[in-house]
Amino acid sequence: MIEMADGGTLFLDEISGMKPEMQIKLLRVLESRMVHRVDGTNENKVDIRVIAATNQDLKAAIQQKAFRDDLYYRSVWSR
Repeated sequence: MIEMADGGTLFLDEISGMKPEMQIKLLRVLESRMVHRVDGTNENKVDIRVIAATNQDLKAAIQQKAFRDDLYYRSVWSR
């Protein structure tokens, strides 16, 4: 999905429900702007804007260790 959004916007609804291992991968993409396909050997550069939404209190989720604080602060400061 990230590669398909290259040059545009990726909307992630209910990001609070994202599993921790996926949060790590999303953070890596946001920081490096590179994706590595599961079936590939090369990394591909992507230019995306990510908009994420949730109806949960992410600060409470961070305290409960259900959401990564580095992903939260990366998102907040990247506006």
